[in-house]
Amino acid sequence: MSFGWACKGLKVNLSSGKTNVFKIEKPLLKAFVGGRGLASYYLFENLKPKTDAFSPDNILLISAGPFAGTMWPASSRITIAAKSPLTNGLGYAHAGGDFGPELRFTGFDIVYVSGRAAKPVYLAIENDVAVLKDASRLWRQTTSQAIKAIQDELGKYRVVCIGPAGENLVRISSIITDKERSASRGGLGAVMGSKNLKAVALKGNQKISIADPEKFRSLCAEAAKKWSAKNPQLEGLSKYGTPWLINSKNEIGDLPAKNHQTARFPWSEEISGEKIREKYFVRPESCFGCAVHCRAFVEIKSEKYGKLSGPRPEYETIDSLGPMCWVSDFATIMKANQLCNELGLDTISTGVTISFAMELYEKGLITKKDTGLSLEWGNEDSMLELARMIAYREGFGDILAEGTSRAAERIGKNASRYAMHVKRMEIPRQEPRTLKAFALGHAVSNRGADHLYALPTIDSARKWDVAKQLFPGKPLDKLMDTRNPDYKPDIVVFTENYCAVTDALSVCKFTSAETYTFMPADFAKALSALTGEKFGEKELLECGERIVNLERCFNVREGFSRKDDQLPERFLKEPYQNSIVELDKMLTKYYRLRGWSEEGIPEAATLKRLGLEKFRFRK
Repeated sequence: MSFGWACKGLKVNLSSGKTNVFKIEKPLLKAFVGGRGLASYYLFENLKPKTDAFSPDNILLISAGPFAGTMWPASSRITIAAKSPLTNGLGYAHAGGDFGPELRFTGFDIVYVSGRAAKPVYLAIENDVAVLKDASRLWRQTTSQAIKAIQDELGKYRVVCIGPAGENLVRISSIITDKERSASRGGLGAVMGSKNLKAVALKGNQKISIADPEKFRSLCAEAAKKWSAKNPQLEGLSKYGTPWLINSKNEIGDLPAKNHQTARFPWSEEISGEKIREKYFVRPESCFGCAVHCRAFVEIKSEKYGKLSGPRPEYETIDSLGPMCWVSDFATIMKANQLCNELGLDTISTGVTISFAMELYEKGLITKKDTGLSLEWGNEDSMLELARMIAYREGFGDILAEGTSRAAERIGKNASRYAMHVKRMEIPRQEPRTLKAFALGHAVSNRGADHLYALPTIDSARKWDVAKQLFPGKPLDKLMDTRNPDYKPDIVVFTENYCAVTDALSVCKFTSAETYTFMPADFAKALSALTGEKFGEKELLECGERIVNLERCFNVREGFSRKDDQLPERFLKEPYQNSIVELDKMLTKYYRLRGWSEEGIPEAATLKRLGLEKFRFRK
């Protein structure tokens, strides 16, 4: 049984086949909370510097925070962490659904996997019992095939699984759970593939004990009233999901297209949340414990593909596989999304990588002789075929399977100029020259280009009331101007800390740094009632700051510094709507606010204040 603040983990050594249970000590929980915080801690503590991401010595961690599986709204997230084969730095990815709560129902809060199996295996956990099972018959199967085979054998287990891309060590591969939810960023599917680990399946019926059940129940009920589809502020998210963003982003020049050559798309209406709802909507869907239902099941009758049905793609996927590749047909985007999920590919990195290849083709740096395909903008068939080739490392797909940065290095001919990445991870779907807070957030994110590491939406979402509360005394006209760089470091520092807290708790960021339905004080009260430990808003945000600094220390140990907190040249030198990113100016202020050196290295005094002094000079 997982008793709030008395938690335990499961260690699995794939090389020896041995498993053992370990206790997670209270001081560690008070410092890092759980979820992403614990995963980053164990990764730093137990992984030797400069370990190859595909080495058996790399560690794979699957972690759920203290809110997962409780009555707190939208508390379903898991963190999967390892050294990233894409960035060679800190790597982690998140997914919603039901796996995170189910992990806690087994009585475990984290699964710690090391070593490499001699042949393909999958890990099955039922409450306290963990067994490694032969997965030879599952190798080379798609994710849905493998998940179905495991569930046919075991019953109603929750499963995380890799596809052929992970098996083939594709550096932009993902991990799929619940058949269509994806823990994508950083290529962690390839880490599982390198370990011959096809899947982790689990089932549990353990209760999560709560220190003050009556108080926690009351706080959850109050929170549920706020996090409801009836809340007018959440109506668009509930009705249209994240594709709700498409038309508004297109209007302001924040819908990246043609590899960021532009940020407007002439056919945005055809792929918008409103159009998808009108033409293809079947029913709403949700993650565990969420009443807003931002997901949906859709069905398309396409002349080209026949009947397509399944979850509605998210905004990031639609933009990556649509406007970025100049594709306007929603059925093709749906088909590409399903193909990526089946093969185990990160849809963001896949779309950006194919878009990169299309621009090289446009500029004559590669030809059909190089690629085997015609890669004109909007070529739907080539986009789908190239995604398949990436997963199986066939032909030109073998080059792109390394991600845009390494692919550009292999291609040469100044191709690196067109590779849209930070720390080798492909940039997500914001236009940095339009949204300067996201520009900085992408650049400094410790896991590579990332919209969710900071999720600095306060200015772009027009959260004036939140800005007044969080930044008293600051000139709000400048802070809320999306293109004014002066106060973007202030926003990013706060939201990075807040997002780290949210990830540690295993709560969906839509409830926190996206909509600000819940503020840090709300989470602090609930965590105190759940665990019996006293948390205030300040203490909880300090936990977030501690996590960010620990993750920075991990990357510093791997050789990262200011030179890696950079953006592609396009955003720094090629104006879009008369705007470029003033990155150096923002970086200098961001480091100062963080208490880091001009090179982006945490200062000794900062680490001492956060209780991290022992991590500073670790080699």
